[in-house]
Amino acid sequence: MQQLPKQPNRSVLEGIEVLLAVSRSGGAVRVRELARELGMTPTRLQRYLATLAYGGLLRRREDRKYEAGPGMHALSAISLTASGLAGRALRLLPPLSESGCIVALGVVWRQSVSYLYFHVPGMAVMHSLG
Repeated sequence: MQQLPKQPNRSVLEGIEVLLAVSRSGGAVRVRELARELGMTPTRLQRYLATLAYGGLLRRREDRKYEAGPGMHALSAISLTASGLAGRALRLLPPLSESGCIVALGVVWRQSVSYLYFHVPGMAVMHSLG
């Protein structure tokens, strides 16, 4: 793991943590609940959420909950393409899925795995993505 820079921008790191927490929630989140989870004051968290919503990475619903926004999906797609992972995976994974084996593609980060592709025999390949 890399060392923290000598003069890190903690706001950037906290903003990423907020974005990740909303993403992991699996749905829309309330400010107070998320503030407790992250150990932030609701006011501070609200500033992060509003900024991320302004940038399109999150979306504020009418019920004042926040969820993933279109910018988060675009960022995901751009990063998968830019890294070359999507192109390599789309050539390799479907033929492996048809072999009758369980096939998974995941990314390990911060001691957890996020699966991008998971296929069990008998499952339609088009349902394996995400």
